[in-house]
Amino acid sequence: MNGNAFMKKTHLLKRLRLIIALIFLITGTFLFIDFTGISPDAAYVIFSHAQFIPSLISLLSAFGLAGLVCVLLMILTVLFGRVYCSTICPLGGLQDVFSFLARRISKKRKRFRYNKEYPLWRYGILGVVVVSSLTGFTLLINLLDPYSNFGKIFSVLFRPLYVQANNALASLLEKFNNYWLYSTGIGQHEWSIYLYPAFVLLVVFLFSFFRGRRYCNTICPVGTLLGLLSKVSVFKIQIDAKKCNSCGRCASVCKGECIDFKIRKIDFSRCVTCYNCLSECPLQAIGYSRGYALERTPVNEEPSRRLFLKKATLLVAATASSAPLVMDDTQNDSTGSLAPVHKKGTVTPPGSRNLEHFNKTCTACHLCISYCPMHVLQPSLLQYGLKGFMQPYMDYQSGYCNYECTRCTRVCPSGALVPVSREEKKTLQLGTVRFIKENCIVYLHDRSCGACAEHCPTQAVTMVPYKGALTIPSTNTSICIGCGACEYVCPAMPNKAIVVDAHAVHQKAEKPSLTKPALPQETKEDFPF
Repeated sequence: MNGNAFMKKTHLLKRLRLIIALIFLITGTFLFIDFTGISPDAAYVIFSHAQFIPSLISLLSAFGLAGLVCVLLMILTVLFGRVYCSTICPLGGLQDVFSFLARRISKKRKRFRYNKEYPLWRYGILGVVVVSSLTGFTLLINLLDPYSNFGKIFSVLFRPLYVQANNALASLLEKFNNYWLYSTGIGQHEWSIYLYPAFVLLVVFLFSFFRGRRYCNTICPVGTLLGLLSKVSVFKIQIDAKKCNSCGRCASVCKGECIDFKIRKIDFSRCVTCYNCLSECPLQAIGYSRGYALERTPVNEEPSRRLFLKKATLLVAATASSAPLVMDDTQNDSTGSLAPVHKKGTVTPPGSRNLEHFNKTCTACHLCISYCPMHVLQPSLLQYGLKGFMQPYMDYQSGYCNYECTRCTRVCPSGALVPVSREEKKTLQLGTVRFIKENCIVYLHDRSCGACAEHCPTQAVTMVPYKGALTIPSTNTSICIGCGACEYVCPAMPNKAIVVDAHAVHQKAEKPSLTKPALPQETKEDFPF
């Protein structure tokens, strides 16, 4: 192959990677910050189901079609290396953006250099994640999955900023009688919910700004797992020792910092296939070739690695077997004469089937949170205990579940939420209503209300005679679906007079008659005057 043909081929490969990476990065960013709901379901499904960890969980838990994507990604890795890391992973694309900014901001052109790997960190983290997951403790997957962390960063940190900017612009346009935009809310976030996404963003930024893809090759368990597969890749990026003059130009643009130009070797397990080196080499001495053509780079087997993995395994096993840290699922904001509210459990989203299934399969990517039009889905802190950290829950202080809405069940990539039809949703019982008379303003202040009954879509809450012309709520749990509309609109503060108690296993409610209450019968007596 002549020089011009080689350069065209390498530039085409690099451009193709950049185009695909930008598509996934831009699409992912918009899907996680969008509040308008204009994106089609297909965009959510294609983007989310292409991600490695959710697809792997789907494969292991339900053997669904989404799990086949994981198999395809592994086959792609065995063929060409860590293509997923360089093109599909949105967190990888975000790191490339930070690296690009570093080169633009720095007075001197940012140069990379070869750095040795840190096997204790790489394989230690992967080992702890795998062992803990096998014991049913999936917290580490929630914390370290790159796709899920990307979702947390943009749904928790950037989405509120996007909404605030929209609201400010909408208010400005209203002054000119322009109603092209509209103001909206995003639900109620506790300030502590921002801490972990902010921490992840800071770590990723520092790693990528100064060291390229060091995060992928040190902390990310997906990068390490795919790196192990890439050790046996059929085609690898390799250096032709006969052509190479050890100029080091390839190493200076290698974001994986895995090219040792002095000995003309590439640690392909750390190569993220960015293809920068291909277009940088003036001698065409680097490129894809059959994996067996390269002499194996000796790997230093450190005894401490095995010892570390043994200790990590014991630590995880001990953690999993011990009693989990669970937050008391009660809300006690009692002041004055109001009765404290003790809610039973935490309500899981529609399609989650049961609490155990949900906690084990949800990666806390927050795609369902971003797609929820009513903002009832919110990230949890310890509502599920430590094992469910950052997983979505039904927060009836922020919103309620629309009677016919099934959007969250259609976009979940891991199978934590299974698809639910509209008809199924109408009788899907997430929990049951409970009336706390002592907190009701009708009881406390002899004042008419009835907001809960007005908003109940199944008439599980109705108004019955109380005092004189006053009526007070009455509940029917058999037809309640636990949507939370009654709790959301209840004006009793600070403690609600009506709440939804969670079902650990979702039930099926009876079909409501949805008939209007009978009107008072007319008396047969003559007109009184």
